[in-house]
Amino acid sequence: MQTASRKDQALSSIGRMLDELESLELSHAEIRHLVHLLIMERERRLEDLSLAAIDCNPESLSIYERQLLYVTRQSVCKFLLAELHSMEDPAVRLAEFDIILATATHFEEVRQLLPSLLQRLFRVEVGLSARTEAAIRQLAPDARIGILVQSQRFRTIVEEHLGRLRPDLRIGPVRLGASEEDTLAVLQDTEAVIVPPDLTLMESRLVSGEMSRFRRRGGQVIPFEHQIEGDTLQRIDAIISGQLDRHP
Repeated sequence: MQTASRKDQALSSIGRMLDELESLELSHAEIRHLVHLLIMERERRLEDLSLAAIDCNPESLSIYERQLLYVTRQSVCKFLLAELHSMEDPAVRLAEFDIILATATHFEEVRQLLPSLLQRLFRVEVGLSARTEAAIRQLAPDARIGILVQSQRFRTIVEEHLGRLRPDLRIGPVRLGASEEDTLAVLQDTEAVIVPPDLTLMESRLVSGEMSRFRRRGGQVIPFEHQIEGDTLQRIDAIISGQLDRHP
């Protein structure tokens, strides 16, 4: 038996709610007004919650931040794992956060660093998005693949996934830091380039123009979305709802 999607479950719940409210002889205008008031109140309470996310590289943290912003409607404070190790007492620094998220890869390490905050610490499962995986699988066997990254750790993550999905591909060049000069050099020497989704250089007029020319001549730009998995986002949403119940 196929499990109903989140959207189907939500529509079913809303339908039942509307049936109950209509049985109270409320008009649709009254129902709409009450629902709007409750949503506004929930958003106000949500603003009082503070979230922190921990991982080993800045690219992944930026991806998680964007996803969590969609769920929580608020910004997330990002911490590199190396930052925590450099702090005299990281638990004191992170004590201000209601929810602390750490990726499964580093969860046990973070537990050791934050022993007094275990009730606020939650494990996050991450994986490659279906869109990114499909784009990598569809690359031509003889395509030369360039990679633009900020950190060595994110480069390793990208190369591990490429090796698993397409061990036949030719990888190179790889540029760390991804300056304008690096980006232009990679685009001139590849048929496809893999980039973090929020690569700030994409906003550069020079890089943006070269990216457009790269695409026009058949080049592919693949955003590497190494992101929080859907089931984990649902669990985070449930955690936040539980926190709201404890915030009057």
